[in-house]
Amino acid sequence: MEQVSFIQGMNLGLGFNSATSSVHAPAINDVTTTREVLNAGGQDVTFRVEQVSSSKSLEEQLGVSASMSIKVAA
Repeated sequence: MEQVSFIQGMNLGLGFNSATSSVHAPAINDVTTTREVLNAGGQDVTFRVEQVSSSKSLEEQLGVSASMSIKVAA
């Protein structure tokens, strides 16, 4: 799978063409509402999506941290 760097305007719900690296009109409509699907069994799933803009805010959202120190003697 090819990884593509963030392009300004690339946000949740927008379409993205990895061949041309262009952002398109919304691919997902109204992600804030739900509807019942008749005759569909299965599981109830709850998920949350958050956009973070730095590794620091990612660490805070995940509740993790890491540190390291190096000493060099000549």
